[in-house]
Amino acid sequence: MTPKLHSILLVEDDVSLRRSVGEFLKENGFPLYTAGTMHEAWETILAISPALCLLDLNLPDGSGLDLLHRIVAAQSPVRVIVMTAFPLQHLQSRYPSQTIAAWLTKPVDPATLLDAVEKAMNHRT
Repeated sequence: MTPKLHSILLVEDDVSLRRSVGEFLKENGFPLYTAGTMHEAWETILAISPALCLLDLNLPDGSGLDLLHRIVAAQSPVRVIVMTAFPLQHLQSRYPSQTIAAWLTKPVDPATLLDAVEKAMNHRT
């Protein structure tokens, strides 16, 4: 499936954070889809194949790492920016560089997030 150019899937279980990050991305011109669980995220990836996934690791129905494994195993073209409060950056090297666009620590500065998103999107073209 060809990814939807410039579309972003935001996977975040915290409703307030999902809303604020989502509004920020929409204000910056990115088509946005959201999911609050790993299951919703995987279904969305299969349905629309977004260009980029902003992935929280602590989800109510599993670890975002499990979703990341699925993305890699399925050879999905979606790129991933991991956003987590946990100090797990050492895990980044375990995943293909064509999948992982960035690994950010929460709370993420909006300018840093926007820079990472733009770099990931430019890498696709």
